[in-house]
Amino acid sequence: MAAGLGGDRAALVRGMALGGGATLSEGAATAFRDAGVWHLLAVSGQNVTVVAMAALALLVAAGVGRRAAVAAAALVIVAYCLACDGGASVARAGVVGALGLAAELRSTARDRWHLLLAGLALLLAHQPRSIGDPGLQLSFAAVCGLFTLGPPLAAWWRGWLPGPAADLAAMAGAAGIATAPVVVWHFGRLSLVGLAVNVVAVPLAAPIVVLALTGIAAGAVLPAAGVALAWVAGAGATALLWLARAAAAVPGAAVDLPLRPRPGSRRRGGPRRAGAAGRAGGPGTAVLARLPWPRIAAVLVAAAVAGWALAPGPAPPWPARPAVTALDIGQGDAILLRSPDGSAAVVDAGPPGPRGSAAPLVRALRRLGVRRLDALVLTHDSLDHVGGAPAALADVPVGALLLPPEPADGWAPAAREAVAAARGRGVPVAVVRAGARVDVGAWRVRVLWPARGRPAGADPNPHSLVAVASADGLDVLLTGDAESDALARLPGGRVEVLKVSHHGSEDPGLPAELARRRPAVALVSAGRGNPFRHPRPETLAALAAAGASTWRTDRSGDVTVTASAGALAVAGSR
Repeated sequence: MAAGLGGDRAALVRGMALGGGATLSEGAATAFRDAGVWHLLAVSGQNVTVVAMAALALLVAAGVGRRAAVAAAALVIVAYCLACDGGASVARAGVVGALGLAAELRSTARDRWHLLLAGLALLLAHQPRSIGDPGLQLSFAAVCGLFTLGPPLAAWWRGWLPGPAADLAAMAGAAGIATAPVVVWHFGRLSLVGLAVNVVAVPLAAPIVVLALTGIAAGAVLPAAGVALAWVAGAGATALLWLARAAAAVPGAAVDLPLRPRPGSRRRGGPRRAGAAGRAGGPGTAVLARLPWPRIAAVLVAAAVAGWALAPGPAPPWPARPAVTALDIGQGDAILLRSPDGSAAVVDAGPPGPRGSAAPLVRALRRLGVRRLDALVLTHDSLDHVGGAPAALADVPVGALLLPPEPADGWAPAAREAVAAARGRGVPVAVVRAGARVDVGAWRVRVLWPARGRPAGADPNPHSLVAVASADGLDVLLTGDAESDALARLPGGRVEVLKVSHHGSEDPGLPAELARRRPAVALVSAGRGNPFRHPRPETLAALAAAGASTWRTDRSGDVTVTASAGALAVAGSR
């Protein structure tokens, strides 16, 4: 692994890849501790996840199917843990890494927490005493930090850094903040520069680990290749060591914060109480008596309060009549059709969510208690209409994924990802074109447009799928991003509800289209403060002149329309 390297460089490369820093010089070890990056020399769930994700990326790039690649990555985790130093702690890191791999494949926050807690329960069932192991506590604290602090930190960093760099900085910051209390409790020392250093060190450490492990495989075939990769990894280790020494040299870089007695210190009456406990109930009772029960109680109370505060409220009751809802998913489209019998479909999936958090569509479906979809319809392949599809397919059972005819130059990457996600989960993928009909409980959805795929290089908006959804005397024109230049070619006829095209962008032909359709309610799906200033004032003026009651998701949240006794009822969630 460290072929051609020596001294601290060899110790760092080996320690970061396989665990252990015993062979580091005293100066280097002290620098790593005071800089707050000693955790990089312990095999943790982070290391295992880095290795597994690298293997998964290589396999997928080589054309291996997703499920086969995941299975192979799981085997890589097993092989890696067997090669590492550390025994039981490495086994625990393997479990955390496997959870990280599974969490990466699952896009929902709820599933990630379930995986984390299930893994912790299994570990403690097998090794109850390991709950006091610092390695276990650090691993799970880091993962909890990534789940809770990662998304908001990433959103903040994106105001200063490019997307990938912001995500890496957020991961390092979240893990550092979450593990700091554990470090102080066990080791009585806190690195004040650790948070800033980790923002650079964590992204630098991941390629060092991957290069070192790749060097083993390459060196088995061609020794010179192994040496070359080891030297590259060694260059990264040298940079990391320089960074640690520079950070540790900062005045006040680390401070002592002992939160419990040093080994050998005595608390007044401690031995006598322990002896009494031992005589009364044996060694087990003595251990229980020495536990910090006030702190444990405080943690349990805090966890209960946090769980109560963060738990989502109950979903509103399912509508007793057919209902159409413009979902509040930000700058994008997602229209939900619900039938009294429990059937549901979504037309368009909105944008993807920030890395590490659920897509807006997934959150919206949970808000409204939608647990399955009979159909997910994508009108065209713009990211703000299809980006949330893979997450929705992962979160709820979907009966079918429906798309318009494929463009002559193929689907955009986001649509290809949605199709691959559906097929990977065994969801049927079907093409619908003008003349097709889709039934969703009480709803009858008639596709009006397009009849064929769009030409190569053409604007996708005019070729967006257009449909009329009808139920219980309620007709809804679903336009996607197709504006009047496409709608004017379609059969006329009055509709009660118009989903306004393209988030309310300016459309010179809209007044004529409104005169043909005469909608009573217009739904505009747009995000707050979007850079396009949707809906545009010209569009709002045209809707008002036509007598349509305009409802906007950026102001009213989820907007639901139902019909009863010939009258329309409209309600927003805020």
